[in-house]
Amino acid sequence: MMQGLTAKSAGKEAHIDDFEILHTIGEGTFGKVKLARHILTGTQVAVKVIKKRRQSFSSVQALFREVCSLKALNHPNIVKLLGVIDTEETFFVVMEYLSGGDMYRYLKIHGRMTEAEARGPFQQLVSALQHCHRRGIVHRDLKPLSLLFDSNMNIKLTDFGLSNKCDDIIQLDTICGTHPYAAPELFLGQSYSGPAVDVWSLGVVLYTMVTGSQPFVGKDFQELRKQILQGQYPIPPYLSLKIRDLLQKMIALNPSDRGTLPDLMRHPWVNMGEEECVLCTAFRSIVSKTLASSEDGPEQPGRPKARPPWLQVCPSTPTWVKLERLDCHSWGTSPLPYSSVFRVGGGGG
Repeated sequence: MMQGLTAKSAGKEAHIDDFEILHTIGEGTFGKVKLARHILTGTQVAVKVIKKRRQSFSSVQALFREVCSLKALNHPNIVKLLGVIDTEETFFVVMEYLSGGDMYRYLKIHGRMTEAEARGPFQQLVSALQHCHRRGIVHRDLKPLSLLFDSNMNIKLTDFGLSNKCDDIIQLDTICGTHPYAAPELFLGQSYSGPAVDVWSLGVVLYTMVTGSQPFVGKDFQELRKQILQGQYPIPPYLSLKIRDLLQKMIALNPSDRGTLPDLMRHPWVNMGEEECVLCTAFRSIVSKTLASSEDGPEQPGRPKARPPWLQVCPSTPTWVKLERLDCHSWGTSPLPYSSVFRVGGGGG
């Protein structure tokens, strides 16, 4: 087994021919997402295939934000960026493959979670957001589609295309996000605190997890906006008093009334029981069955089961794609020229 696939040890930078592209597993803002296998190690990865000629300037900026954010983050509940391959016509963004699907799909198939089932994923999500905020990054687009599960039903935060640099002092003013999950201040066109916006969206996500529906469901944009600005939502009778209190601390109209992430982690509901995540235990078998019946089939004999060394070389900035050449210094301050967004090389024609 190789002791680490780096640009030096492999004799060259990563090339798209190093991967066997399998089938399409999703379609996002930038293009299709393919399941791929790294030929030397057999490791499965997700590859975003982004055709340059089809991208608007704003799309390229969003891609740049996502890559710069993920380059700066290294947390077990945040999807890992493994590298970017830049060819003449295409960007290939290589990421950790997460086989458990997204939260939206899970809720659609299985219905709402019990509070015990939701607690573990919520703890993981708060921990991931704390890591982002400590690194000066706000997500700004939290929603069930942004939350993926790995094969053990652990949450992984994804979709950093609307993320930005922020701290407790800097105020943001870009109106963005997914409307049903967006904080009221985003609808008012005012400057806002990035961390407080994430806390509101986190509350809406938790509500959706434990009820199976969104708290704000206007029939059109104007009605949805009105509901969010009023901050009133139905409380199902089956919700416990503790989770009701927690939701009120997140879905609060005044940003200064919302709890901070450390506050949320200390909340009694979050700390009920230290046993293994109920969701992980109850649904691990479901995911295993799904994987066994997938298009790609079961793991092939002779392929390494453990995480290969080349994924452990440097989790946040893998040397085999030379991510250190990606200039993120101007990120969050001013738009970059299209030609200077990526300087990571390693593709070939």
